Amino acid sequence: MFERVKFRLRKWLETGGLTDREALLLKRIDELEARATRQRDRTRKLSERISRDVKALRTEDANLRVRARDIELAVHRETHQIHKLMDWRFRDLQRGARINGMLALGAHAMGASGRIDAPLHRREARVYSQNGEDGIFLHIFEKVGTTDRRFVEIGAGGLENNTNNLFFNFGWSGFWLDMDQGCMDELADYVARCFPDLQDRYRVHVGKVTPDNVNALVGDYCRGTDPDLLTIDIDGYDGHVLRALDVVRPRVLGCEYNGAFGLRNAMVPYDENFSRKDYNRYYYGASLAALNKIAASKGYALIGCDSQGVNCFFVREDALGQAFPSLTPEEAFVPNRRYAVKGDIESHWEMVKELPLEEA
Repeated sequence: MFERVKFRLRKWLETGGLTDREALLLKRIDELEARATRQRDRTRKLSERISRDVKALRTEDANLRVRARDIELAVHRETHQIHKLMDWRFRDLQRGARINGMLALGAHAMGASGRIDAPLHRREARVYSQNGEDGIFLHIFEKVGTTDRRFVEIGAGGLENNTNNLFFNFGWSGFWLDMDQGCMDELADYVARCFPDLQDRYRVHVGKVTPDNVNALVGDYCRGTDPDLLTIDIDGYDGHVLRALDVVRPRVLGCEYNGAFGLRNAMVPYDENFSRKDYNRYYYGASLAALNKIAASKGYALIGCDSQGVNCFFVREDALGQAFPSLTPEEAFVPNRRYAVKGDIESHWEMVKELPLEEA
């Protein structure tokens, strides 16, 4: 409407036909139009601001919903983990009590004569261990005795390891070392949740254990005294770490050996960056003969292996007495059962014989 009136008034203005009143009216119309334009701009800006605020509120609401969902999931996971740990704890108590009771009865039935009536691996039992080491260690210490009931486990892993049964069920204390942060966190969390009264009885080191630092790490924990047990399982340069270790002389040694090397004196050369994943599954660690040679040079006697052909066990000669016969690698050797389904020892040796190897 304003546009049509303005058009006619301007035509009349051009022809000089406008009165003063009409000219004033035209001016007023221009002012109203400018005012309307400013009002539209303000309205548009206000609308844009409202739109931004609404969008921000919607985004914040979405974020709050996401946060609420994350919190709900975290609570659910935490609750599930607590229940899982409680279930673990309950099963551990039941299984540990049953197995440890059976082992104690078996040891009592043998009497005090120290008569050995079965191979070492016949004493296997699993509470926390992978290959029955729990039963083997209890049997060994039943025979050779203990001093301070301390252990050092190099390559501890998490809830499944060689020393948890001694720690949780038999009052031992010790030092767990492993380069896997997740495994160590899992173990520490388990202790904190299920055995809070034991938190001052252990120490953890997360990082590589090498021939260069093993004495400093173990020496700092042991403080000039010898632990009852030391185990090594690092899937690599195990033999080199054992050979370098001279700051302590534990009463009992447990070491993982590589059954693929057979009875040969062989182990992988030392390389701090060695990773078993870079080679085939048969190339790692040291043979039973190599570990026996290193252990013998430190005054230890080989007393046997587990039934899976994974771990070998040594007792310090001054603690051995008549508890166990000292065996040769030929007498003690057990091939790795897990590898046996994929061929015989010689076929495993064919997989590694061209790779770098050295004698102990």
